[in-house]
Amino acid sequence: METSNIKYIIRNVEILDLPALEWNGEYKHFRRLYKELFRRAENGEAFMWVAEIPDIGIVGQLFMQYASNRKIIIGTLPKAYIFSVRVKPNFRNKGIGTTLISHAEKHLIEHGLQYATLNVIKSNHKAIRFYESLGYKIVRHEDGKWTYVDHKGNVQHVHEPSWRMEKQLAARSDEYTYQNHPCIPDISMLK
Repeated sequence: METSNIKYIIRNVEILDLPALEWNGEYKHFRRLYKELFRRAENGEAFMWVAEIPDIGIVGQLFMQYASNRKIIIGTLPKAYIFSVRVKPNFRNKGIGTTLISHAEKHLIEHGLQYATLNVIKSNHKAIRFYESLGYKIVRHEDGKWTYVDHKGNVQHVHEPSWRMEKQLAARSDEYTYQNHPCIPDISMLK
């Protein structure tokens, strides 16, 4: 890819990339989450992509999962949940975030999913406008309460009131749906 004279590639995260996802310590508290997500990605339950500039390194990321233990994220329609979309400040407004989203959407369409969903913190007006420009619509409020274990082994409780945003990607095909695709787990069993 080349945007604004910046050449970059979108690729899958590799095990050696995990420390770089901490962005020089800013996200080190998510170290365990990244490691678990990478394990899930190796099993085909999630996807982790990065934008990388040769000789500079990782400048953007996007993670995605098909299934969740939170039914409200997935609901009953064939959807995927996009999260942790980030582009380093010096590389924003150069098309990298748009390319990451497009890459994820193309992957979903190729695998028969109809919808992409994501949450945006209500106070992040710039991100809301960005996703709306890509065709995402606010569909409801999310309380944004979740927990994780940080890099020190402490349970962290997060409360980030958010908007659920959703985009319809493609019409459903009776011949090729997410339920019968071998790479996508059956999410209808989630409670």
